[in-house]
Amino acid sequence: MIRQVENDRRNRPQQLCRCECSNERLVLNNSLKTGNSRSCGCLARERAAATQYRHGGKGTPLWRVWRGIRNRCENPANSDFRHYGGRGIMVCAEWHDLAFFRDWAVANGWEDRSHLPRSEHLTIDRIDNDGPYSPENCRWATRSTQCRNRRSNRAVRRSDGKTYGTIVAAAEDVGTSYSEIRAACLCRRKRKIVGGYGWAFVRNGPIAD
Repeated sequence: MIRQVENDRRNRPQQLCRCECSNERLVLNNSLKTGNSRSCGCLARERAAATQYRHGGKGTPLWRVWRGIRNRCENPANSDFRHYGGRGIMVCAEWHDLAFFRDWAVANGWEDRSHLPRSEHLTIDRIDNDGPYSPENCRWATRSTQCRNRRSNRAVRRSDGKTYGTIVAAAEDVGTSYSEIRAACLCRRKRKIVGGYGWAFVRNGPIAD
């Protein structure tokens, strides 16, 4: 408490108080006597933050990963459901509890990389693409690493004849992105030049110079 001040609009006695965090606020005398007011509000914020940290934190990058895998596997309305839940990919029972998922994530290398380029963000990768989301079948990988494990990652050929087993390998070799080379392979109207070459999926055959 710093000092007594004028009563509030309802004529209730109040004090100007300084919290342990150094913030100052007006507090009713009655609230001080009953113990209903124990901080400027920082105590409640600290408790909420501790709860979010303990359970993974709603709205955090890790929470979004957890919600993402459950939606893909369990929500038929999700646009990716046919590639996951629709073909039998499940989330293990243990990971239906966010706290258990978070404990596994932290113990196995999870870190928030949202401040880094997207290619360096960590994503959850299934070792066996036909297996479930479970502790024994998952690992953390950067987005570029996970692209290598995609079922849709296909062999491509440059216009000079060089062939790559994956689009990611081609992108790294010529210094461009996965999405740019994939778009060039899908282009039918006019050949797109990416990284100095034309591109096609191997099944399409050689590209004429």
